[in-house]
Order: sequence, then C-alpha cells, then structure tokens
Amino acid sequence: MKRKRLLLLLALLMTAATGATAQTETLADGSYYVKNGALSLYMAAGGKWGTQGIVNERGLDLIFTYNSGTKTYTIDSRLYNGDDHFLGTNFYMDAPSFGWTVEGENSFTISAKLDGVKHYLAVDQNNILVFTEDGTAENAQWTIIPKADNENAVLTAGLDAMKAATAENGVDATFLIASPGFNRNDKRNAEAWTIEANHLEMGGAGSEGNGCAESFNSTFTLSQTLSNAPAGVYTLTAQGFYNQNGSDNENLPYFYANDEKQTFKLLEDQVHNMSGAGPLFTQGKYTIDPITVVVAEDGVLTIGAKLETNTTLWSCWDNFKLTYYGPLMYSVTLADGTKDAGKWTAKVGEGQAQALPIGGLKGDGSETVTLQYNGRLKVKGVKATSDAAPAVKPAATVTTVPTGAAVVGVGKTTELVSGGAANGGTLMYAVTTTNTKPTSTAGFSDAVPTAQSITASGKVYVWYYVKADDTHTDSEIAATAIEVPVADIVWDATNISDLQLWGTDESYTKEGVTLSCNAENISAEWADYGDPATAGIFFAVFGSGGYTFTAPTGKAFTKIEMKAQGPDGWNEVNLGARWAYIEDGDNEIFTVTWTGSAASTDKLLPDIDDFSGSAPVKSIAFYLVDAE
Repeated sequence: MKRKRLLLLLALLMTAATGATAQTETLADGSYYVKNGALSLYMAAGGKWGTQGIVNERGLDLIFTYNSGTKTYTIDSRLYNGDDHFLGTNFYMDAPSFGWTVEGENSFTISAKLDGVKHYLAVDQNNILVFTEDGTAENAQWTIIPKADNENAVLTAGLDAMKAATAENGVDATFLIASPGFNRNDKRNAEAWTIEANHLEMGGAGSEGNGCAESFNSTFTLSQTLSNAPAGVYTLTAQGFYNQNGSDNENLPYFYANDEKQTFKLLEDQVHNMSGAGPLFTQGKYTIDPITVVVAEDGVLTIGAKLETNTTLWSCWDNFKLTYYGPLMYSVTLADGTKDAGKWTAKVGEGQAQALPIGGLKGDGSETVTLQYNGRLKVKGVKATSDAAPAVKPAATVTTVPTGAAVVGVGKTTELVSGGAANGGTLMYAVTTTNTKPTSTAGFSDAVPTAQSITASGKVYVWYYVKADDTHTDSEIAATAIEVPVADIVWDATNISDLQLWGTDESYTKEGVTLSCNAENISAEWADYGDPATAGIFFAVFGSGGYTFTAPTGKAFTKIEMKAQGPDGWNEVNLGARWAYIEDGDNEIFTVTWTGSAASTDKLLPDIDDFSGSAPVKSIAFYLVDAE
C-alpha cells in the first residue's frame, strides 16, 4: 500500500514539474466558424469601422494557428489593417497578432490572461464581443466548427428552405453569393468576385462601418458565377449609384443577372467617398428595382456589375441580394382530339426528350396540365397558354429611414422614432431590449412605438420593415436597428419650459430632480429668444459656486447627460469634478456628462466667473438607482 502511495505521489510530482497539465493543442490548425452558445450566432466583423468583433447570422471563417511554445492560438480574420489582421484583446478583427487560449472539447472557451486575470471572450446584449471573468457563462461558450462542415450545412439548409418558395412568397437565397456586402479590407472580396478594371476598390468604409465598393473614372466588370442555384425564377437586387463627372449619360453602370440588367441610380446626396456612401446604403438608399431572371437546369447564374465605355463616372455599390420564387411553371392545355397522351414528350435544352407525367389523358380542349420549366421547353401535341416567367412584384422600400429620439424617459408617451417614410407599403415597427434582429415580422405594428411600455432605463432597439400593398412584396427587416437611449427621468421641451432660476433664493424641481444655483450671480432658464429651433436651457455664470443637481428622495444618480445644441462655451471651460465634455462632431452630438453614485452631484461650473454658453442644453437625462 505504501509503495502504491509513493508511486502516486511521485507521478503527481513529475506532472507538476514537467507541466503535463498545461494546455496541449486543442484544435488542428485550419479555418473554422465560431458559434456562440447563448445566441447561436457566428463570430464576425462589423460595428465601428466595420472591423469590430461581433456575432451575426453569416459569420466569418477564421484561421486558427497553434503556437506550441506559448500553447496559444492566433485567430486570423483576413481583414487587413496594414499588416494587422487578427482578433485582438481590443475586440477588433484587424489587430496585431495575439495568442488566445482555447480550451474544451465539444464546447470551448477562448480566453486571454491580462494583468494576471483570466478574461473569457463573450458577447454582450448588443451582439458585440466583450470579456467576462466567468468562464462558465453561457455567452462565453463557443462551438468551433470546421469551415467545410459549416458551409456544407449552411448550403444544405438553405437549399432545403428554398423548396418552400412560390411565385407569391420568395425565399432569401443570398447565401449562394460569396461576399455580397464587401466587408471592410476583407481578402475574401477579391476571392469571391472576378474583376476587370483599372480602378476598382472593394471593402472601403468609414467609422460607421458598412463596407462597400467603388470604381472611379474607369470601365469595370465585376462578376461572380453561382453554380448551385436550383432551376427557377430569381430576383436580384443591389444598391448602387453613379456620380457624373462628364457628359455621357447614355453609357451608365448597371447590375446584371445572366442577360438581364438594371442601371445604377444617380447620386443625389453630398458624398464623395465610400466612407460617406456606406451610411446611405445602410439606410436602404439607391436600391435598384428587382432584376428578374430564370435559371435553367444547369443551375448557372452569373451576377455582377458593369460599366462598358464611360470613364467619367464615380460608381459605388453594395449589398447584392438574391431571392428565389420557385420553379417556373407553365400551364398548358391539351390539344383538341389528341390521343395517346401518355406518349407525349417534352424537348428540353438541346433536344433531349423527357416523358411527360400525364398518364392516359386525352385532349378535348378542356384538360390542363402544369409543366416545370427547365431550360427551353417544347411539347409535342400540347399548346402552351403561358410562355413567360410569372410577374414578380417589386419589393416595397424605405424611402426615409426613421430617426431615433435623442433620449426618452421611462414610461413616457414620447415617440421612439420619427420621420420614417416608405414606398409601396406601410412602415411597421418592433422594439427589443437587446440588439438581436427579429427572425420574423410577427409582433410588428404600424403604430409608431413610444416609451410608455418601457419600465427600465438603458437602451432599446427599434426594428422596422415595409409591409407591402397589393402591388409590392414586403421589404426585409432592416439590417440595423435604431438605438434609442432610455433614462429614468428626462428634462426637455415637453416638461421644463417653465424653468426660470436665479440665484440662491430658490431652486427648481421637476419629477423629483432639483436644480440649485450656489451663488447670486448664477441663473438657468428655458428660452428660445424668438426661434423655437434654438430652444433650450441657457446657463449663465457670473460668480463662483456653480450648480447642483439633487436626486429624488431615496434615489441616487449614476449618470447625468446634458445634450447641448453645439460646443460653444462647454468645450472651453472647467466643468467641475466628475463632469466631462464629449463631442461627436460627425453626428453633431455634444454632451456634458456627470458620472458617479451620489444623491447630489459635484458642482457644475464651480469656479467660473464669466460663462454664458451660446449653445443651450436641449435635454437632460437622469439615470438613477435606489440610494443605499
């Protein structure tokens, strides 16, 4: 017994000494899709700059390479920022090379040890990659699937789904297209598309992140041949515009599907590059009318874009989308007096004969039979009553994307969005508390959503699509939701137009929040000075002391956000402890923010003796918790 114990002890000591418990190679080097256990969505790139780590329905094939020295893996996205094309601890897919620890068998964790603490890769409520220190959390579990296995499964599932397509209800077949949306700096773009051009760039994007493609002052041909397309009727849509730098308006860029074409639209917005074009495409602008094409039994469909002779244009495009409407069916009538119907034949393609499945029918001019189109169809003894593809209704479109409210208050009747418009139908809306796109239109409503049913502060996401009228088909649900901040209490034009506060003799309270001046020569008042567009709170300080906000009884502030109409004044002064000025010039958002946890704030503008910011505050959002 002692000998067995000594041998066991020796084995344990040898294990500790040699590091035998250290991680060995978990995966073979290769390309994989990485699927999140909580959301069943795949690791991909998008968000800010188009290269932020996210999860979505399509995903990216990622290259895992093992380093036996560090016992870690690099994760190569093939999205290149110079020489950087890896998933980094900043959660961007174009970061410098970094070694990740991958552990597990059927379900895996992906982690990094930073400052001595193990951080596990996870996904937040906005579908963005984040860290968690809880390696058992469901959103930190990943299934890692070999590229070929996943792509075969996606193809099989997609082809099965296409069997449900009808002339009235098409099925999305975009999965047949490689790189339909031109991810930013993605090497896959050039592999997916065949290019003939002097100047053509794919995958350009700005901070908004939607990659697209362009050609400048050059003829071009962009093409991709799909070889797995089931026979039948398809529509192809895409987004594209041209900007005329010359006078040739006859030879313009066009999208095509086999021999069918549709011209790009003329640019009507003031943009000059792909960074400016990306947001327009995200809004659904410049979508062409559907191109209808019939694919024969050979399953060959070639799609793309082309400009043949004109070299005085800037062309920009994005988002190829393919929809399948099922096999093309012909209704035919049996010819009068025809006999031996079971012997009739249909000639398909180059004269190949195929028996018709109509048994012993005899024609008297009344019986009909339906034949599936499969190329060029000729029927002996049968006269066709229809010889063209069924008419495909164009999709309804969003002509003006709704604008999200700057901020709304919990339980208020404030509309979450405004200004949306549609062609060919009615805008429909749905609201979610996570940034997860609805899988169907069930639960959408034509009523513009409000904050009335919202019970907690944070963010909500408004999704929308166009429900078609009789002459159109429904649009897709928008790919990107409208994000709307929700605060516990909001001061704005709806409730504080009576604000008139001067000196220390009085304070102002609205919905439980109190604003006080801490010196005689300090004021705050709501005014518009004759122009409602400039309405807001004007703060004026001519003596030190500043302002204090006090939370409702039993509550504490965690954050206060004041939205100013512009930077004037706010960007030049000492705002006070825990106050900060944040500017988003591209979107013209100017915010003065306090963060902390207290029943009253640190003083705003405490040591200023001459402040009269010409940019009024349009709204103040208060975020609260129960006081301890």
